[in-house]
Amino acid sequence: MIKMPLERLEDKVIVLDSYIVKGRFQAALYMNEKCIDILERIREENPKGKYAFPYNYDYIHNRYDTACKKAKLHSTTHDWRRSADAWLLQEGVSIYHVSRFLRHSSTKVTEQHYADIVKENYSSLSDQIENILLLGCH
Repeated sequence: MIKMPLERLEDKVIVLDSYIVKGRFQAALYMNEKCIDILERIREENPKGKYAFPYNYDYIHNRYDTACKKAKLHSTTHDWRRSADAWLLQEGVSIYHVSRFLRHSSTKVTEQHYADIVKENYSSLSDQIENILLLGCH
């Protein structure tokens, strides 16, 4: 179960139990305004509920797995994580920040999984340096 006392919703953080994050440590899931709006709506629909988000990992995983089988797709819930992280790197977010966001032990771990995307960013960095130099010369 994702355990987040209702009064913590304003902090924009969900604390994940250690069994969800490979048993290493408790972790935080940071939310944006859209997530908060959804959780607020769930809280309003279930005001006597103990937690703001009443679904556990197994429930979400099983529902997604069933939907993928019906659609004949080969995907897992972990693909959501991979996709989000790839998008962050493609948007130019630093490898350090993506690594911290993923809770990897080091940036080397992140580089191993996303090396091709990180290399793509190097060429855009060169473009940025060129733009800085051109702007500085005018």
